[in-house]
Amino acid sequence: MKSKPDQNYWSQFLSLPVWQLVVLSLNIEPRSLSRSEVYEGEFHGWPNAEKKQAYIERLNIALNHIECGNLNPGNLQRYRYPYIQPTQVSKFISWSQSLKVKWEIPTWLSDLILKSEQQQRLKEPNTKEENTWTRLLEVVLTMDPLDYSQPYVAAKIIEAQAKSKGIQLSEGTIADKIKKILLLAK
Repeated sequence: MKSKPDQNYWSQFLSLPVWQLVVLSLNIEPRSLSRSEVYEGEFHGWPNAEKKQAYIERLNIALNHIECGNLNPGNLQRYRYPYIQPTQVSKFISWSQSLKVKWEIPTWLSDLILKSEQQQRLKEPNTKEENTWTRLLEVVLTMDPLDYSQPYVAAKIIEAQAKSKGIQLSEGTIADKIKKILLLAK
């Protein structure tokens, strides 16, 4: 029986050869397979016939989608052995879940895409949020100091000042921002 994948090891990779991703999607440790089992089609050491067949089918599907540009779009590099095609882990997982028949993959592997998406969201600015803060600062920096201990009272004053400058900010949004600032200041 093949060992389970070393999740700590594999979760550190951003891209892997497609054959390794297919093996991981079956919850099998790729390093436990011999070269002949992966490259030469000799499948004598697989855990069972079902896993062996699933590997062959999934690899064929993945290679077909690479060839058609659905997986690894823009990566037109041709490999003599297409199963070594480097593939981004997060794209592979998303792709495997977008198929007509979604692949059943281990939870730890599908969780990698959530982590990747969360990290990406942290890198990308929330434009609407930034615009609100920018407009709020435009108004507040031109005003006399306010007592912010009562957020809705201060918000009402800021809202009136914003309107006089042609800036649209609602009292509720302003009060929420003031509350956030007060929480951060504690």
